[in-house]
Formats: sequence, structure tokens, C-alpha cells
Amino acid sequence: METNTRGLLQAAMSACKTEPELHVHPQTLLANNPNTPTSTSQVIMHSSVLLTELVIIREWLHETASQPQHPLAEATTGYWKFTKHNVIQVLCTRSGIKKGLVN
Repeated sequence: METNTRGLLQAAMSACKTEPELHVHPQTLLANNPNTPTSTSQVIMHSSVLLTELVIIREWLHETASQPQHPLAEATTGYWKFTKHNVIQVLCTRSGIKKGLVN
């Protein structure tokens, strides 16, 4: 974990210490052609230091975060727990299956 944190700090510090590249101002791009969403978003990302840092953090998280753990079974609705308790009760009391339960 400590090495991952060092990696984040190194990436963030290198972004802070380097001179930002000169890009077209977002307002200029929008004035020329307002229908360029991809290039507009790229220019906005490059013009904001905060957004650049957030992109660095997002990329770091994608590199270091573990994959989500998917459950082996499907999500239950509670029916299995009810059925399990009924089956255990029948086995313990040695009574027959209650009416309404499927065999």
C-alpha cells in the first residue's frame, strides 16, 4: 500500500512541477465550432489544473484498485432462508412437510 501511495505522490508531483502545455482556450474553441464535444472536453481538461490532478488520481485508482469481488451465487430474495428454516424444523421435529410447500 505504501508503494502505491508513493506512486500517486510521484505522479501528482510531476504534474505539478512540469509546465502545462499551451492549448486553445475553451471559449475560443466553442466560438469557432460549438459542436465539437470531444475536443472541447479535452481542452477543458487541459486548461484546469484541478481536473488534471483528478485525472491522475483516477488513473492511479484504476491501476492500483483491486477488482470487485462478484458473489458466486446470485442475489437472494430471502426465500432460501425461509425454506431452509422450514426444512431444518421438519428434520428436527420429524414431522411431515407442511401444507403449501413444494416437494
